[in-house]
Amino acid sequence: MTSHPEFTFYYHTEACSIAVRILLNNLALPFKAIPMRQSPNGIEPADDSLTALEYKAQVHHMGYVPALTFTDPTTGKKEVLIEMPAILNYLVSVSSLDTEAKEKLTGSTPLEKARVTSWLAWLSATVHAQAFGPFFAPHRFYDADTVITAGGNVEDTQKAVVEGAKKKAVFCYESIERRIADSEYGTVLGGKEVTLVDINAYVFLRWGRKAFDMSKFVKYAKMGKKVEELEGAKKALQQEGLEALAV
Repeated sequence: MTSHPEFTFYYHTEACSIAVRILLNNLALPFKAIPMRQSPNGIEPADDSLTALEYKAQVHHMGYVPALTFTDPTTGKKEVLIEMPAILNYLVSVSSLDTEAKEKLTGSTPLEKARVTSWLAWLSATVHAQAFGPFFAPHRFYDADTVITAGGNVEDTQKAVVEGAKKKAVFCYESIERRIADSEYGTVLGGKEVTLVDINAYVFLRWGRKAFDMSKFVKYAKMGKKVEELEGAKKALQQEGLEALAV
């Protein structure tokens, strides 16, 4: 019998962490979900288990979500895992799925696995970091004192950062849409089964519905519905009090 870690899962409602929740549910892995709240020093666990500063020191050095803490059953050591590509792949690796079922999520051949890794890296480093990072938090992408010293206007700079982020987001959506359009089965990587890439890409579809005109991204929307057909996704939406996407 496989011994699973019991995870403590730090999340924000409808943040990128929902992808982790979907997978935890779908793999039937045990976890305790701890919501985060805003504080003067950043986000902190809403159960008062840690302050924001303690969360940065002990869990996520940047003070972000998602994050998992657990005791590794093979070593008995307490561990922390952050960053989406690492978390998603690790959860599959420690699940009770057989090899074939795991490979449907992560790829079966070395090339398929590399493509999954490549897309997860792109979703994190480009879609999330370069598009939605500056869109949601433009102040992180310029230094106000430097702007003022150079004779610039902080408000104009912030607007320019947001506009650049919007253009980047649309470019990313167009890239995903083209990729899915080339797929026989309506998934990002073209296979019959939903992979980790689709689960991660689902996050940005939800975000886009709140900020952009997504009407032209028809294939992407259908991919999102495929993800929502997963039992883990249905449960995740219920747990976070979220509605399924309209087609």
